[in-house]
Amino acid sequence: MNSKVGHDIKHRQKPNDVIYTPRDLAAYLFEIFGQQSSYQSGDSILDPFKGGGAFYDNFPADNRDWAEIEQGRDFWEWSEPVDWCVSNPPWSMVDKVLEHTCEISTKGFAYLLNNHGCTPRRLEICEEAGFGLTVMHLSKVFEWYGIAAFCVFEKDKESIISYDRKVWRPDE
Repeated sequence: MNSKVGHDIKHRQKPNDVIYTPRDLAAYLFEIFGQQSSYQSGDSILDPFKGGGAFYDNFPADNRDWAEIEQGRDFWEWSEPVDWCVSNPPWSMVDKVLEHTCEISTKGFAYLLNNHGCTPRRLEICEEAGFGLTVMHLSKVFEWYGIAAFCVFEKDKESIISYDRKVWRPDE
């Protein structure tokens, strides 16, 4: 990475969790979600971290809703079941986001996570709640650090990825 770009990322003016998704990328990812998941027209869909609306604005006009703490609608207070959650969540809170999402989603969810967002422990959180990882699409966004993974988790589906939790060490 160019040192100036790296410096600018580390010292940006926005807090680390207020990083908006490019609108064209959100539209592209929502298209992937619609084609590769079991989402059906008429399913309820929530953008829990609406921000500037990049994902939300792509949802069909019927049966959609949103939360955005900066606009007075806090996802952590959301208790109504929804079929799907689709968003770019705050990356520093991914464990908490996944846990709450698993509580309110009835069919699944799709989140844009950072390159370290899809860990074995986080996959376990979802699998223990009955959600398998069914789609993973990698993207690179200029000025974001590393690769982002758009991950779709679906209720009662098998994960497409295997993992182990063992910490492997060199032979000594």
